[in-house]
Formats: sequence, C-alpha cells, structure tokens
Amino acid sequence: AMAIHGVLLFKVPLSASTLFGQLGAADPGKAGMAVAVLYGGSFLAGLFMGRIRRMLGRGTFPCACLLLAAAFMLLGASTQESGVFAGSFLLGFGSGVFAPMLYAMVPELIAPASIPVTMTILNAALYLGMFFSPYVSAAIRAASSGGLSVDFYSAVACEIVFAAAAAYLSFRKK
Repeated sequence: AMAIHGVLLFKVPLSASTLFGQLGAADPGKAGMAVAVLYGGSFLAGLFMGRIRRMLGRGTFPCACLLLAAAFMLLGASTQESGVFAGSFLLGFGSGVFAPMLYAMVPELIAPASIPVTMTILNAALYLGMFFSPYVSAAIRAASSGGLSVDFYSAVACEIVFAAAAAYLSFRKK
C-alpha cells in the first residue's frame, strides 16, 4: 500500500509542468507552487491529525482514500489553474492523513520487536514507489493511448479500491 501511495503521490511533482502547459500557463514557478501547495496540505493534515482521528474514528483511513480519489479526479478534470492548486492541496491533505494512518497501524499489527524493521520497510516502499512513478505513469499512458488525465483517472480507481479495502478492514468485526 505504501509503495502504491508513493507512485500516486509523486504524480503531481512529476506532471505539474505538463498540467500547467496544457492549460496554456507553462510556468515553472506555478509548477513549483503546486508542489508547495501539496506539501502545505500535508503539513496542515499533520497539524490536525489528532482532531481528524477523533472526529472520523475508524473511518479516518477510508475517508483519506476517498479524499485522495477526489483530489486525483479534480486534477484529471482541471481546466483552470485553480483546479490544479485545489487538487494539489487535497492530495497533500489526504496524503497527510493516509501515510500517518499506515504508520499508526504498525504497532497494532506487528510484534513490538519487529516494529523498527517494519517502519524501515514502509519508508523504503514509499520512496521506491516514488522512484517508479514516472515509469508507471508512462506505461499507463502508453497502454491507454490517453493523455495525462487518464493517468489521474487510473489513480482515482486505485484510491477507490484502497477506500473499499480500508473500509472493510476498519469496520470488520475482530
């Protein structure tokens, strides 16, 4: 899950320039701002993580996945710069909930002696996913003969599957 999250999360830094170019605003500064907005959203989610978990309870992880799906949908359908910035913010905010939830689940699922190794594997998986993100995006575009929006819509599908799996795991009886 963390490797796939890395693949999906890196889609904005990977394609921000292309997104703005398609909108007729090819400006490296705007692409950099979109990435900064993404990380700003993640920062805000981290600040409010305790409140978010108290408010959503066991639904926090599925809601984070749905928020990520909405972000990718917005990015794929953006016809204005504001849509790219809003999608980037939502992606960052959703990621700022998604990744910490995975880290928080580790002590609940793993024996205490294995936690340090598991955390290392999670971090490695995230960065491995980011490394493979351009290759996965290129393969999706080549297989579908589509543009950048197809890449984002495939991320929507992936996040919906994540949300369904997370909802099942979060609300099943122990």
